[in-house]
Amino acid sequence: MRKMIFYRKLFLFSAICMAFASCSFVKMTTVPKYFRFPKESTICILNYNSQIDESTVLSLRQTLKKVGFNTVSYPNATKAIYYKGKPSIKYKNDEIEEILSIKDFNSIYELRMTFKDDAIKGYPTEVKVNVVDMNTKQIVLYYTCGSEKSIKAVLNKFVLKLSEKISKY
Repeated sequence: MRKMIFYRKLFLFSAICMAFASCSFVKMTTVPKYFRFPKESTICILNYNSQIDESTVLSLRQTLKKVGFNTVSYPNATKAIYYKGKPSIKYKNDEIEEILSIKDFNSIYELRMTFKDDAIKGYPTEVKVNVVDMNTKQIVLYYTCGSEKSIKAVLNKFVLKLSEKISKY
């Protein structure tokens, strides 16, 4: 029993060390300063110029769900903003199901990611993520990370930092 607890603690410590080692510098700023994401907020991922492969985006969506965010596609997020409520349902399909999964239509955010790629080193040298409130079109969170690891490691670090900004209530 003690051995199992020791290995769990060792694994947790290793995971935390790996997460913090993924960036040489990290800067995260919220606007306003004490901004918190409401519980069960919805996030859609906007992947500019398909810089990040689909498997990484899918992994990011799953990680965001694990920490408490609802994730939807960008087209469905914009439709939800347009509807500002539950759409009239004649026929249920995957698109309508995803829109209905949104709990709070005033808490829909867009994740905009860009990164500078270093072709020689094979990893991104700088990753920037902005979180934009889709209702007001205002940026509510800036995140910058100087990277020394894979894009997946950097995005996992981002989600870890982002989860600290979720309201407990």
